[in-house]
Amino acid sequence: MHKCNKCGLCCVDIPVTEKELSMFKYILKDKFKNEVEEYNRHGLKYKIIGRCPFLKNKKCEIYNFKPHICDIYPFSDKCVATWKDNSKEV
Repeated sequence: MHKCNKCGLCCVDIPVTEKELSMFKYILKDKFKNEVEEYNRHGLKYKIIGRCPFLKNKKCEIYNFKPHICDIYPFSDKCVATWKDNSKEV
């Protein structure tokens, strides 16, 4: 099991479904400033470019409603490297 060290590396360039992207835009309204690009891999249609707009002080503000990709963390090479470093602490 992974122990989060709150580095924020996993909260960048987040692949999301169309529904998740709509939720982000609905919650943030005019404050949603992230660029979005098409992604189309593994059922995820878009990628929110840059830092997650819900990451504040290295904590997720929508933890209970976070995107599915966040539930299956670690999902990127940089996160896997962090996970391997932490695996000894569990």
